[in-house]
Amino acid sequence: MNILKTSNLKKYYGNGENLVKAIDNANIDIKEGEFVAIVGKSGSGKSTLLHMMGGLDNPTEGKVVSPINGTVQMIFKTKHAIGLKSEDGAEILIHIGMDTVQLEGKHFTPKVVQGAKVKKGEVLLEFDKKAIEAAGYSTITPVIVTNTADYLDVVETDKKQVNYNENLLTVIA
Repeated sequence: MNILKTSNLKKYYGNGENLVKAIDNANIDIKEGEFVAIVGKSGSGKSTLLHMMGGLDNPTEGKVVSPINGTVQMIFKTKHAIGLKSEDGAEILIHIGMDTVQLEGKHFTPKVVQGAKVKKGEVLLEFDKKAIEAAGYSTITPVIVTNTADYLDVVETDKKQVNYNENLLTVIA
């Protein structure tokens, strides 16, 4: 089942000599359970594309596990997002669903606290996928390295589906 499919996606800002092509002819086809990473240098259109398409990963179950060894930097008050910092300094935001902030924490159960040391594969948060979707929200979950400017590159896995303890992204210093 397709979660998101678009072709020839474009997003331009300005006009004439000031025209900026944030996204030009992007094709996206995400199927249920597939992992998709959007990577690129600062200014390459990643955030514009994320805002337009709304996600990276469609979880097959209501569990978020740590992709890194590191520290929980923050858990949003509404429990729908969590910020991590790896032992190597990569800052990662995991945002469960689209517009799920509107649920005000309902259907989300954190399993860690701010400041906790976590290991790759450790459960960070559980959520009721069916209840969230029944309430009309998508559970597509962006996993974003927020400090990409600190690195040479962020490379995505070539797999369409990933399991716990598999690498989603590789950060190149």
